[in-house]
Amino acid sequence: TRRGSATGAWSMTWSGPPPKTCSA
Repeated sequence: TRRGSATGAWSMTWSGPPPKTCSA
């Protein structure tokens, strides 16, 4: 589970609040 990569990618793609999937 890539927390940093996933969080960064999602944050840039969605350009909004970080997903509470991995970053619980």
